[in-house]
Amino acid sequence: MTGGDEFFAGYPTYTASKWAARLGPLLPSGAWNQIGQFFYGFGGAGQKRLPLSAIAFRFAFGMAAGPNEAHACWRRYVPQFMLSKLYGSALRPLLGEDPFRGYKAEIANAEGDLIDRCLVADQRWHLPAGLLLKSDAMSMAHSLELRVPFLDRRIMDFAGRCHADLLLSRQGEKKALLRRLARRLKAPSAVTEGAKHGFNAPLAGLLRHELRSTAERIFEREADALAPFIVADEARLLWREHAEHRRDHSYAIWPILHFGISRTLSRSVVSTPAASADLKMLDFGT
Repeated sequence: MTGGDEFFAGYPTYTASKWAARLGPLLPSGAWNQIGQFFYGFGGAGQKRLPLSAIAFRFAFGMAAGPNEAHACWRRYVPQFMLSKLYGSALRPLLGEDPFRGYKAEIANAEGDLIDRCLVADQRWHLPAGLLLKSDAMSMAHSLELRVPFLDRRIMDFAGRCHADLLLSRQGEKKALLRRLARRLKAPSAVTEGAKHGFNAPLAGLLRHELRSTAERIFEREADALAPFIVADEARLLWREHAEHRRDHSYAIWPILHFGISRTLSRSVVSTPAASADLKMLDFGT
């Protein structure tokens, strides 16, 4: 339920951040980056929602970033080392920019221990800019009135006063406080002891099967629509390696595919005379 993870430490990334703070200093940043690149793309034929190889390379890149930045790295889709090849002329000037700068600053500057700071960053960035935005859009699209009980001010204030060890136990139990409450209320063991099931889509399989025709259209036949932002040949190479089960590039392909679809749609709209006139009116604010 929206807000429960961000206020009661339900994401596995909080546990990962604790381990990153402990294990990160054992190797230099460059070594962790090499480990991340080694694991990137392994398990090309896997169909899991989040393959072990994806967990491994993300964790290694987080280690390389350091304890104050690791938590933000878990959010990245396209690994940093790939950007210099993928970015076209329009994006190349932005290679030195960090889209997670504000998110990382929140983690570094908030009060409390590492988990407290990660929770605050997710409450202020990930929750309102991502989850609540999607929930609001989807509920309105279907004429539903959405309720988010975990975002009641009293519950948020209560969670904010709880020590991090109450939310994420020293043994790594996520949402520990809520689970204890559920046990007292005699909730089924599937609730009190069950593992968290996220909403990660099985991207690798979707791209190779259900979405294959769409991906082939964007990356093979209409790849010029990606320019000048994305280098079409590099994006096509990622797609072919993924489609042929040589590598798992699903998380890198996914945002590029979305961008390509939006570009082709905008081209088709502008090519319509009536739509072109409407867009010109919007441009001039009339």
